[in-house]
Amino acid sequence: VRLEAINPQSRAWRELTGILGADARITQAFAVIPGGERPQLAFSTQEGQKVETADARIHLATTMLIVDEAGTYRGVQEYRVTNGKEQFLEVELPSGARLWTASVAGEPVKPAETMPPQAGVVRIPLVKTAEGEGDYVVQLKYGGQMNKSSLLNSVSFPLLKTRNINVELSRVYLHLPERREWFDFRGTLRLVEDAGELEKGFQ
Repeated sequence: VRLEAINPQSRAWRELTGILGADARITQAFAVIPGGERPQLAFSTQEGQKVETADARIHLATTMLIVDEAGTYRGVQEYRVTNGKEQFLEVELPSGARLWTASVAGEPVKPAETMPPQAGVVRIPLVKTAEGEGDYVVQLKYGGQMNKSSLLNSVSFPLLKTRNINVELSRVYLHLPERREWFDFRGTLRLVEDAGELEKGFQ
């Protein structure tokens, strides 16, 4: 027997979709063709060069920031972390911001000061993971007050910054006063046109 790829425009593809349903999201299908040579499976090993990986990584940082007409803001920051080395995650708060709660892998934790103490910088105790265990979420909730006059011109949004572990990918959701017009976003982030594009980048 042998396998032959089914064309999405063919009758066999339509029959398969009818059996599995439209929600099956078929990406590729094969038909079994009788006859031909007896199939064989063969493989060979190839030794690759060992790749050095980071001992601590933040694969994804997601921020939800809500700002009202008076400039008061509330933020929720989530970091997806794998960590085999670091004892703490050092985070720099926006000027005047207050950290309300912190949790690591679903458990509340108590932030600590840096040594020596640095204004606006906190240390979040981390969980160490073994290779292959996957990541976990560090969640921080914070808030503060922006200068109301800054909402009338150029705005620098109050986002958290990590100091000792690099963020590989960031997503920021802004909930802003609808009575103001927001345009010309600048900086290291870019404006996403629709949610589909955002999810595609995440995948």
